[in-house]
Amino acid sequence: MLRADLPKVYLRCTFASFILLLSDVFSMGAPGVRGYIFSLLFNFLFYAASVSIVELAIAFCGQWSKRLSAVLEFLFHVAIFAYSCSSIFLILTFDLRWNSLTFQILRETNGGEVGGFINAYILTWRCVSLFLIFLVFALADWKAIPALSHRLPARLFGVVPNVIFGSVAVAFLTEWRFFSADFDANYFHSDKFIQRTSLWKLNQSRLQYNDFLADFEHCADSQSDLRIDSVSFRSPNIVVVIGESFIRRHSSLYGYGLPTNPQLADEPDLTVFSDVVSPVNATIMSFQYFMSMAQTDDTLKWANTPFFPAFFKSVGYNVIFYSNQYVQEGDVDFFDASAGFFNQPRVQNQLFDVRNHHRYAFDDEMIDDYEKNRLELEADGNNLVIFHLLGQHSPAVERYPSDETFFAPEDIDRSDLDEAERLQIAQYDNAVCYNDKVVAHIIDLFRDRDCILLYFADHGEEMYDCRRSAGRKFDFDTNPDVARCQLEVPFLIWTSAEYGQNHPDVVERIKCARNHPAMLDALPHLLLYLGGIHSQWYKPENNLLDASYNIGRKRYIAGGRDYDVITK
Repeated sequence: MLRADLPKVYLRCTFASFILLLSDVFSMGAPGVRGYIFSLLFNFLFYAASVSIVELAIAFCGQWSKRLSAVLEFLFHVAIFAYSCSSIFLILTFDLRWNSLTFQILRETNGGEVGGFINAYILTWRCVSLFLIFLVFALADWKAIPALSHRLPARLFGVVPNVIFGSVAVAFLTEWRFFSADFDANYFHSDKFIQRTSLWKLNQSRLQYNDFLADFEHCADSQSDLRIDSVSFRSPNIVVVIGESFIRRHSSLYGYGLPTNPQLADEPDLTVFSDVVSPVNATIMSFQYFMSMAQTDDTLKWANTPFFPAFFKSVGYNVIFYSNQYVQEGDVDFFDASAGFFNQPRVQNQLFDVRNHHRYAFDDEMIDDYEKNRLELEADGNNLVIFHLLGQHSPAVERYPSDETFFAPEDIDRSDLDEAERLQIAQYDNAVCYNDKVVAHIIDLFRDRDCILLYFADHGEEMYDCRRSAGRKFDFDTNPDVARCQLEVPFLIWTSAEYGQNHPDVVERIKCARNHPAMLDALPHLLLYLGGIHSQWYKPENNLLDASYNIGRKRYIAGGRDYDVITK
């Protein structure tokens, strides 16, 4: 019975190997044409050897239970097709692969983000076409291959072909020794060919992601390592407003042609910083940099340092974290709720005194909620208030109420774009304008306090600014403008009238530093200065407002590349 199944097994092995190979065609990374071809051939043979073991095992199961064999066969091929289709989708849409970053983003994505993701990326002609192509492949796998296997001559599956195939399979299956549980051993001991297979990369990503899980425990342990010497409470009220997906060149504060920041433009005590960048174009990773004392030009890891809110809470500031993306939902007792380290109980208890428990359709609704409850939230003494907005998170059309629509496609002077693309830009600019209203609302809440407010975005993105592309990709080297759009962020500091009277020296420092090049990973040093917190972690050369600030510091983005070299 098993020999009769061999034609179907071999054909399905061949076809499944072809399906697994598809994503490698787009992401091989082999040097030269010869290296590319030989790597594809190696991958195909390796996949065929690996798949054959599973297929033969399933065929053996069929000797006892045809139903069990059919179920296992179905699930196995669904997994292969789903992996290959999703891999190609990630490559074509985001220039990403299945790796530790995508695992982390997937695990930390909430329901609202899923809806936005589907609208922005899944319900597109490219994604639907890709799905239909794989649906055709799946039908061929399930219907055509069994029919074809009955028509092949028996001599193709005789003793000699089986011996040859078995020898090749055994040779290539030896490469599985590089799929151990030791990330470093796999990396340093495996050859260059196995490192170009998707399965090896997937296993390495799984191991790396497991390391991330350990990072959360290290992160919790690190929050008590504050080394505080003294505190002067220089600024009684500090407000940090974190925007989302804000392309700096779409702000009229930075010269954009449409009035996207009408309210902030009228703020006399607002200082606009001209040259601040994010180290990475991903929200979670950006948070890890600008909240921790780790920087891209040192050897510290984000999880092995305290976060700036821990310093403030420890010295007596009342620390409030109001987020419209990452909220504490119920009695969270493990890290994998939204945003990971924020919700790890041992971490959040050392960072925040108050958190919100609800998300809102629009950011200003969250600010209304804060205003309604602020007497219960704020302390009479010193407060650090952190707002995290939805901002211009894709899809931008869902980030503002319909009655807050100010720009239409005809307002976008781009003859090189079609109507749908100009509509996207108009919707994004409407979201920027609504964000302006939200930030102005927050300023109004603290206008009568001794308060300093900082606003910045976690990262930018693209909206047909330098090429016919919207969203975020990681191909910064293709065009300097790509890095600028995705990493340049607005950075604003506002001071109340009372703060200006009580702290004229700080206000003067702000004005003097407005054109200094900076990166968000140094933000904690600036905040510790504003709080008057003296710690061994604090480095004045990393404080944007200090006279000894290192203007020439290398701004390495995630991955180790120099931002100023990429964009020169």
